[in-house]
Amino acid sequence: MKTIAIIPAGGSGRRMGTRQVKQFLPLDHVPIMVRTLQVFEKCSEITKIVLVVPGLQIEEIKEKFIHPYGFEKIYDVVAGGKERQDSVYNGLLAIPDETEFIVIHDAVRPFVTTDIISRVLKAAQESGAAVAGIPVSDTVKRAAENRSIISTEDRHFLWLAQTPQIFRRDIITKAYQQAYEDHYYGTDDSVMVERLGLAVHMVHGSPFNIKITTHEDMIMGMAVLKIPGRDSLAP
Repeated sequence: MKTIAIIPAGGSGRRMGTRQVKQFLPLDHVPIMVRTLQVFEKCSEITKIVLVVPGLQIEEIKEKFIHPYGFEKIYDVVAGGKERQDSVYNGLLAIPDETEFIVIHDAVRPFVTTDIISRVLKAAQESGAAVAGIPVSDTVKRAAENRSIISTEDRHFLWLAQTPQIFRRDIITKAYQQAYEDHYYGTDDSVMVERLGLAVHMVHGSPFNIKITTHEDMIMGMAVLKIPGRDSLAP
């Protein structure tokens, strides 16, 4: 079974406010994107990796971040688009024809584990579409534009979506094509599958599987690195 991981790393890092884009910043001397790729490199279920990066930096990224770390599963490095959705779509266009399942994972979530990938993939094999996430533990309020509270949501049914998000190839391809036909841009990949009326299965991820987009996230990331046996602590 061919399972291809698409790793979108084409973001500009505006929220980080640094000259170097966030996915290339070092986290304890190792670039964030490299840490992410290393997990997928060692995951036995991942056949190949398609990396999506800023188009003008493809050769530079190969020289600085791919070749020095000896990655063997990288099938292609392609140019990203204006938005994350465009970047993922460019990755979809680059996957080999024999691909059965597609794993989409943010380059700036370096604390994903092979166990999380395996569990989400198993759920996707059974249902066609699955997403890592964690249940909401805080009380969630819905507010109006003037910030007055409208309602308190039932958190029993609420999850915070993470990546990886894994789909049968035909499902995610159709979802993306439909989204572009409708001129729709979503905040993640699963919402486009939901728009087709298909069920997406939620799989328990990890609170450590954070997305690093701000300076505060970098501080949290350094703290996560220091947690002994953190991979075994995830449910």
